[in-house]
Amino acid sequence: MVEGDEMLMDKPNKPVRATFTHGGDAQGLGRMVIRLRWDDSDPRGPFWVDFEVHEVVALVHPDMAMHYTRAGADHNLDTTPDLDLAEAVVHGFVKWDGCTQVYWDEPMHVDSESDLEALFEAVRIARREAVAAMGATGCS
Repeated sequence: MVEGDEMLMDKPNKPVRATFTHGGDAQGLGRMVIRLRWDDSDPRGPFWVDFEVHEVVALVHPDMAMHYTRAGADHNLDTTPDLDLAEAVVHGFVKWDGCTQVYWDEPMHVDSESDLEALFEAVRIARREAVAAMGATGCS
């Protein structure tokens, strides 16, 4: 895990819900929030980990809560602090052997090369942590 990232993960052999944060400015705007989900009861079997990457688009007073663009929003001012209601920037899954499928559902605007690097770093972290959660070696 990248130093300074935060992580929350349940015990092995239980549904995994891990959340990592990466990047962003000094206040946290632009931070990528990476969420992993893994459950042995998944019909695909226990060797798949789903991931989502969300971007922090607002910090709301008084507690500076991280907000994300709401799924289906008509404009960028429609935000939510709830990841379950938020639109993922990218999502996908990682298989037991480390092979990764990434989906972009909507066109994506990128302001700078460093923003694009942060997004790909978030996907890389999701892949690495998913493979580690499954105990696999991964493909190169």
